[in-house]
Amino acid sequence: MSKDGLLKTGIKGLDDILLGGIPRTNVVLLQGVTGSGKTLMGLEFIYNGIVQYNEPGIIVVFETSPNKLVRDAAGFGWNLDELQDQKKLQIVFTTPQLMRLFFSSRFDPWGFRRFASSSRPTRASDRLIICCRRR
Repeated sequence: MSKDGLLKTGIKGLDDILLGGIPRTNVVLLQGVTGSGKTLMGLEFIYNGIVQYNEPGIIVVFETSPNKLVRDAAGFGWNLDELQDQKKLQIVFTTPQLMRLFFSSRFDPWGFRRFASSSRPTRASDRLIICCRRR
């Protein structure tokens, strides 16, 4: 993360459009039709965060298998398996119902954060994307 509180995406041209990056506390929603590049943009955001800025990431998927995600990323030269082995990336394959359980836990308002960091021996993740279809 930069000193000015902005999370740089590392995506060519996007940080300029965003006046330096995404404010650290912001949540960004990407919406578009199938094939418009939402998942690709999320993958690039996570990948660049790890390799350019040393910021670990989590990718949560509901419908796309992690193997397909890894294979698709490899087509861009992004080795997600290696990043997982280095404990810099975690890919979580789950259901929307289980995600709601994590976010609504009365005992842990940061339930998902605790879940994500408990399976990571290094540190909590700096970047998170959730890939899902609107129903």
